[in-house]
Amino acid sequence: MKEKLRKIINFLLGIPEKYPEVEESSFSITVLIPAYNEENNIAETIASVKRQNCSIERILVIDDCSHDRTGEVAEKAGAEVVRTPKNSGTKAQAQNFALPLIDTDITVTIDADTTITEDTIKNVLPFFSDQKVASVCGFIIPQKIKTIWEKSRFIEYLWGIYI
Repeated sequence: MKEKLRKIINFLLGIPEKYPEVEESSFSITVLIPAYNEENNIAETIASVKRQNCSIERILVIDDCSHDRTGEVAEKAGAEVVRTPKNSGTKAQAQNFALPLIDTDITVTIDADTTITEDTIKNVLPFFSDQKVASVCGFIIPQKIKTIWEKSRFIEYLWGIYI
């Protein structure tokens, strides 16, 4: 009974359960990055993925028919690039285009203008030791929080992801 009460209190307070450590080599990982006109950001995003302190099998950029050099910059940065036949119109559709190309255990999706800390992916791996877990979301902090719109987006992230 005490254990059940502890779990309920932790859930209400947002305190996650402790999951056992897992060997990073027990999962193959692809990082999926949909991109549309992101030539100014994509290299930094890919570099942050390459700095991960766990093994990443593939970095796959979906160039959603960009009008700039997104695909070329991504390839030079070391990512594999696929291009949609026409602009899909949404990030989700671009991701869906690439899903049949993935054959790894875990797929990590990030935006083309996102940078992640070196331990981001390794920190989510223990959650996958639970057979009931199908998806994990990291905590997102916008790089810019100056304008009213940026502050609103930050509050949306706090509300939608953490709370």
